[in-house]
Amino acid sequence: MKNILNYIFLIIILIVILPFTLEISLRLYLSLKHIENPHVSYWGKTWYRYNVKAISGFNKDLLADLITVNYQKIDRPRWQKNSKITINESGFRENDNNILSYKNKKKILTTGDSLTFGEQVSNDKTWPSYLEKKSRIKVFNGGHPGFSSGQSLKKAIILSNKSNYDYFIWSVIYDDFDRDYATKFIIKENKELKFNEYERNKKYKKIKKIKSFYHLLKENLFIVYIIDRELLSKIIKQNKKIHSKSYRRLIEGPNDYTEKELITFLINQFLKIEIDKKYILIQHTDQSQNTSKKLRNARYEQIEKKYSKILLDTAVNNGIKVLDTRIAFENMPENEKRLMWFDHHTPAGNKVVADFILKNINF
Repeated sequence: MKNILNYIFLIIILIVILPFTLEISLRLYLSLKHIENPHVSYWGKTWYRYNVKAISGFNKDLLADLITVNYQKIDRPRWQKNSKITINESGFRENDNNILSYKNKKKILTTGDSLTFGEQVSNDKTWPSYLEKKSRIKVFNGGHPGFSSGQSLKKAIILSNKSNYDYFIWSVIYDDFDRDYATKFIIKENKELKFNEYERNKKYKKIKKIKSFYHLLKENLFIVYIIDRELLSKIIKQNKKIHSKSYRRLIEGPNDYTEKELITFLINQFLKIEIDKKYILIQHTDQSQNTSKKLRNARYEQIEKKYSKILLDTAVNNGIKVLDTRIAFENMPENEKRLMWFDHHTPAGNKVVADFILKNINF
């Protein structure tokens, strides 16, 4: 009987101590592996949060758009602590500059993806906010996380029809063009490209997730988080035959157009926007050694190479000024460059982008 109790006690100790030891060992390994990355810490929660507050909702023209929110001291994975996300009733993210007297009555419209929205930073640390602060001209931040090139451009079309702007800066990363293919936001119908349209899927039932013990583990243990991200989620995705969505495409046309056809269509739409001074701002994902050289090269070969020359040539042929932010960062010392990105731009990176714009546009 005593031996049985000893075995039970030993099993309990192993059940408790072994996972704890593995978790500490994994955190230590990851910390040492990424020791030169100035941003990453593996000694808090993982990058999974169950209750991340929504900032976007369904939109029939854009598929999704920002909703009115005012979040203080938000708790989002890999965000700066105590950040604020404020989206006003007009669908713009606030800049929080409290400028009492602007330089003039001119207005700057910006649209783009998460780099324009200011993912991972507070209201006053986005590049549109810094641009407003430095230029003392009113800037309207119409960025949206995850937007494709087509979505951000169509948003500009919609916004420019509602109000007058003196300048428009369309911000893209080359990945945004791939997103138009993936979401079928731009499709081909009768041999012509066009923006898709959407309606709510009435058959879709939004199932509320329960914050179970598993979610708690994934939020606090890197072992569970990594296994779920790298293994379980992929297995589930591959075996999931029915993928219910909250929306339905109204046009089910093909997306077999070429990269040149896509960019030509977008540039033509860009030129139709009734704002006198329009610019294209090219931004980039992490160009520092925070990201491995292998991954940076893969991004270039698989994504940037497909679109860069076509975009630049088409823009030049149409008299459009393109500002490529790579120039602003490429000659930085590596230790300084690593401070410019943490997935997205850090406040320091956004300041550089704003300064680069001011240097190249005469407001």
